[in-house]
Amino acid sequence: MMEALCDECGRVFAVAPQARWDREIETTFFTCAHCGHEYIVCRTDPGIRALQEQTDRQRQRNNERFQRGELNRWHIGHMRRKVNQLRAGLDALNRAE
Repeated sequence: MMEALCDECGRVFAVAPQARWDREIETTFFTCAHCGHEYIVCRTDPGIRALQEQTDRQRQRNNERFQRGELNRWHIGHMRRKVNQLRAGLDALNRAE
């Protein structure tokens, strides 16, 4: 169990992540159990969720390649590009709100 200190009321509370949908945007958040202050963790849209799946698949493939001794610089660079693309998309979406 993770705990957080509320910026609003100063009390410690257990973090219980929740999600809500506004059309295609999923917002992950948690709220202070004492005062109800909301903390946004992140927002995702269909494009970001697709990139997350691609990144997970690439990570799994790279782990398999590593186990077989076949992981090379191109695979690592490809993974870095996917992660950077995902990071940029998350940053842009979460800045917009």
